[in-house]
Amino acid sequence: MGNRSFILIMFVILFSCSFACVCHSGDLINEETNNMETKRVLEDKETKGINKYPRYFEIVKNDGTDLTVRIGEMVPDAKSYYYRLLKNGKKVVRFKNVKVDEPDYSVINAKITETGKYTFMIFINDAEYRFGAPWRIITNPIKKLINRIFRNPVWEQDVFVVKSDPNGLSKSRIDELAEKYAPFLFVDSEEHYFPASIDYLLNKEDTDESLNDLKLSLKFRHIAYGSKKKVVRRTRLTGVVRENISKILYKDLDKVLPYNGDNIGELDTIGINPFALFNGKNKREFLEKRKDNKDYVTVYYSFLPNPNLQKKEVIINYHFLYIYDSKTEIIGDLKKASHIFDRESISIVFEWDKSNPDVGPEPQSVIYGAHLPGQLITLKREDNGEEQQWRTRRVKVKWDDAHKIEISKNKEFHPIVAIAKGSHATYPVPGIYAVRPIDIIETKEPARTDKLLLPSTFLYDSKIDEIMRGNNNVISYKLKDLNLGSITSSSPNSLLAFSGYIVDIIGLTDAKFPPFTERETKIENWVNGTDDDPVHDWDPDKVDKTTQAKLEKLVKDIGGNLTKEVISKKAKEHSGGAKS
Repeated sequence: MGNRSFILIMFVILFSCSFACVCHSGDLINEETNNMETKRVLEDKETKGINKYPRYFEIVKNDGTDLTVRIGEMVPDAKSYYYRLLKNGKKVVRFKNVKVDEPDYSVINAKITETGKYTFMIFINDAEYRFGAPWRIITNPIKKLINRIFRNPVWEQDVFVVKSDPNGLSKSRIDELAEKYAPFLFVDSEEHYFPASIDYLLNKEDTDESLNDLKLSLKFRHIAYGSKKKVVRRTRLTGVVRENISKILYKDLDKVLPYNGDNIGELDTIGINPFALFNGKNKREFLEKRKDNKDYVTVYYSFLPNPNLQKKEVIINYHFLYIYDSKTEIIGDLKKASHIFDRESISIVFEWDKSNPDVGPEPQSVIYGAHLPGQLITLKREDNGEEQQWRTRRVKVKWDDAHKIEISKNKEFHPIVAIAKGSHATYPVPGIYAVRPIDIIETKEPARTDKLLLPSTFLYDSKIDEIMRGNNNVISYKLKDLNLGSITSSSPNSLLAFSGYIVDIIGLTDAKFPPFTERETKIENWVNGTDDDPVHDWDPDKVDKTTQAKLEKLVKDIGGNLTKEVISKKAKEHSGGAKS
C-alpha cells in the first residue's frame, strides 16, 4: 500500500504541474514573445549606439590564465539564474547562483587550469521566476527539480581556452615552426573557391555590397543529433521558450554570433523557399557568386600540445576556411548538397620533449581529414593495382611517406595537400576519390594538380609558371595564426567564439567551425585514434604508380625553383603574392 500511495501522490503532483503548464503556456509564450520584442537591449560599445540584436553570452576575457564571461537576460524578466561549469566534460562548479542586475548582465569568472573546452550551463532559477501567480508555489519548485534532473539549461555554451605554459614552446618558436612546414596546396583547374580569411567570410574584405543586406537567422534547436541521440533542450516542458534570432543582416554576423553562441545554435543559411526552389532562388545563390578569391587566399594555423603527456607530442593544425562548398554542382544549377561556409584541415604531429626544450620538434606524421565517419572512401587506380579504402574520415601518413616539396637552400620540407574539387576534402596524393555517403550511392571527386597555392614568403619566376603550365596557375596565400588561446566576443577572430553550428547542411550533419571540431577538442583521439574511432594508416604502395611518378617529378621541379623570401615580420603580415 505504501508504494501505491507514493505513486498516486506523485501522479497527482505531476498531473497538477502539467495542467497548470498547459493552461498557462499559451499566455506565457505570447507574453514572453512580446517581452522579447520590447526588451531593452544592451549598448553597443563599438558603435556607441544601440545594438538591435540581443547579447545573451559574451566572452570578455580569455588570456590563458583567466576566463570571464557575461550573461544577459536570457529569459524575459528573469533576473535569477544558476550555472554549472564543466572543464573538458568534468564538473568543476556545481549549481552556483548568479543574478542578472542592471544593466542586464552578470559576470562569471573562472581560472584556466587546463587547455580545452569549458562548458557553461545556465539554468533559470524558477523559484524566483514570476512568482506572482499563486500556482507557481507548486509548479516552480517542480520545474526547478526537472531542470536539474534532466539537465535542461536555458543556455549552454562552450568556450575554448589554451592554458598558458611558461615551459612550452614560445610564440616565436611556434610561428617559425608553422612557417617552416606550411603546406603547398594543389587544386583543380575548375575550382572557384579558395581558402579565405575570416574577414572575407564576413564580407569585411573584398566587400560585396549585394551581400550586406542578405538576411539570415540563428535557430536554437531542441535536438542534438549524433551516435547518441538525446534531447538536450526540453525548455518548453518547463515553461521557457528559446526565441530564435531572425532577420540578421549578413553584414551584422559579427555582432550576433560572438555574443550568442549556444552550442546547439544553428546559423540557418540554406533558407529554402519551396515556391522558388526550382528556380534556384535561395540564400546559397548569393554566396555562390562570391568566387575566385585568388587575391585573398588565407591559410590559418593553430598549435596544441597533446594533453596525453606520455605521448610527448605537439600538433600544428592548418585550417582552410571557405565561403562556399559547391560539391559537384555547377554555378547556377539547382542547389542540392552545396552549402555556405566550409572548413577543412590537416594536422602535422611533432615529437617534442618539453624537458629537453633546446631540441626542436621533429615531424612524425601528417593527418588528412575528409568527409564523415562511416562514409567509404576509395582511392581509384588505373594501373590495376590494389585500391586503398577507409571509413575513418581521416588518414595518417608517416612523415617519411608523405610527399613533400623540399626547399634544399633552406632545409625545409613542406607537405603537399591534394584538395578535392568542390568538397575541399584534403588528401595525401592527387587522384580520383570515390565517396559513398551511403553504400548505394557513389560520387567521384577529382583531386588534381592543376593549380598550386604556396605561402607568400616564397618568390618564384617564370620557371614555376612553366612547371604549372600557365602564369595563372600559381597563387600565393597568407599564413595567419588563428589565435585559439585568445578568443573573445570582441577579438579579431570573434567569429570563433560561436560554439554552435555554422556550416548548415541539408540533413542532420551540420558542422562547427574550429575550435569546436575534434581536431581541437579531442586532439589526442584525432591524431592517434581510439578503438571506436581508429585512424586509417596510409599505405604508400596502394597508389597508382603513374600518378605517383608524375607527382614525384612535379614536387622536385617546384622545390628546385623556389626561393624563400627574407622579409620582416611586419612586412609579412601585409605580404601578397609577389613575383621576383
